[in-house]
Amino acid sequence: MMGNELQRFESEVRQNFRWNFLVSMLDLSLYSFGMGFVAAATVLPAFLRHLTSSSVIIGLLPSVGLWANTLPQIFIAKRMERLGVNKPLVVVFGFGERFYWLLLAVATLLLYNSPMLCLTAFFIIYATGNLSTGTATTPWWSMITKIMAQKRGFFYGVSSFVGGFLGVIGAMVSRQVLDYYTYPYSYVLCFLMAFTFTFISWIFLTLTREPAYPVHKEQSSLKDYFWRLPGVFRRDRNFTLFMLATILTSFSNMATAFYTVYAMDRIHLSDSDVALFTILLLGSRMAVSPILGYFGDRMGYKLFLELGVASAVFTTIIAALADSKLPFYLVFILMGFSISAEMVCQMSIVPDFCTPEERPIYLGLTSTLKAPFVAVTPILGGLIASRLSYPPVFLLTAVFVSSGLSLLHLVKEPHVKKHSVNSHASNPT
Repeated sequence: MMGNELQRFESEVRQNFRWNFLVSMLDLSLYSFGMGFVAAATVLPAFLRHLTSSSVIIGLLPSVGLWANTLPQIFIAKRMERLGVNKPLVVVFGFGERFYWLLLAVATLLLYNSPMLCLTAFFIIYATGNLSTGTATTPWWSMITKIMAQKRGFFYGVSSFVGGFLGVIGAMVSRQVLDYYTYPYSYVLCFLMAFTFTFISWIFLTLTREPAYPVHKEQSSLKDYFWRLPGVFRRDRNFTLFMLATILTSFSNMATAFYTVYAMDRIHLSDSDVALFTILLLGSRMAVSPILGYFGDRMGYKLFLELGVASAVFTTIIAALADSKLPFYLVFILMGFSISAEMVCQMSIVPDFCTPEERPIYLGLTSTLKAPFVAVTPILGGLIASRLSYPPVFLLTAVFVSSGLSLLHLVKEPHVKKHSVNSHASNPT
């Protein structure tokens, strides 16, 4: 019976592959286009700079966003254990992760004359929106892994390429908006454009055809579920090593939030110059993503993930030494490569560590275990920067990320093992 159900499932995946590839690519690409107007590494720190001069508060931006994004994922993974279809969860919470940009636009327009009130409203709305994003992420990740089968790296690569191209256009438009309109109207328009295009992407998301995967798993209590989690690390040492490396490399967030702010202080940039950084960041992602996806599907993702981490190390060192626009251009180009490698390769490699039945737990653990470190590191960076300066933050980041790179090098490529046997690993729950 199970064999017939799996054959029917695999047949539906093949029949709907082209349709799903198209609508999912349009969803992810248009979402990236919209996010190009409100890049978290460039536009949002510049927006916060209009409300506060505190490095610690600005450092809260990635902390709040990433903590809210990752915290729900291990809990939603429990809910997914017995679900054959993830799309309903993705659609409902996916709308929430888009709607909050409209709320930010309204709040900024109404509260900009009261910086502290506007700042408070920003973080409340931003945290709530990212909670919705985090709740949608694991079901979406699992759904995409299922419907893209063995071509998920290529899918992420092509989507990042198209999204990067559209994102560059969005960043160019946002640069004109930030240059032509004064604060706060310039940022209100950016928030509105982010909402408009991410909402259009959501429409394509609703068109996904997700076949039901045959799930035969007993219901367990939340207590039993959490008791089972440590067992993953006891029996899977390779994944444990991978997670330790991932936690250390996540310290790159200690520096990411401050590249733009440091550049604005160091070489006195305008808001429109910040948009150029976004263009370089997205352009770099666009250029390398299809290459990473194509070769990752064939050769394994670990090598290219290592290259992305190495790029992050060089980024921090260059930023620490930069004293003109040109080095900062290189910073954002390398950061684009690093982000692309993380998106394409890390999202593709995790499903190779486990069976389809284990996949929700592995996906949830990957995101959630990083959350405390991802949340604390930018705050730590802000505290160090307020007492010393930004270059020490960048150099300390390089030390942690380099350590993560050394551990990542010791991880065995799971792609080789996964595809050397006849299994249904390409068809996750």
